Amino acid sequence: GEPAVTTSTFGQLELVYTLLDPGADSGDAYTHQGEEAGVVLRGQLRLWVDGEEFALEAGDSFSYPSHLPHRYLNPGDEVTEALWAVTPPTY
Repeated sequence: GEPAVTTSTFGQLELVYTLLDPGADSGDAYTHQGEEAGVVLRGQLRLWVDGEEFALEAGDSFSYPSHLPHRYLNPGDEVTEALWAVTPPTY
C-alpha cells in the first residue's frame, strides 16, 4: 500500500506510517538529505543500507543517515506495518 504520512508545515521531523503488501518494495536504492529511523510493528522488512542487508521483524528498530543508498522490501506473506521518523520532512 501507499504510505500514510503526517502533514506538517513546520518542524524538522516527520512521522510516516507505512503498510507494505507482500512483495511490495521501495524500488531502486535512493538517497536524500537527513536521517531515518523506525520500528517494524508487524510483519517482516528487508532493508538495504549502503549495500548491507538487514532482515527485520516485528519489534525491531533501525536508523541510518539518508545520504547512504537505501531501499526496502516486504519479503513475507503478510502485510508489513512500520512507523518511520524522517528528518527533514520529505513528503
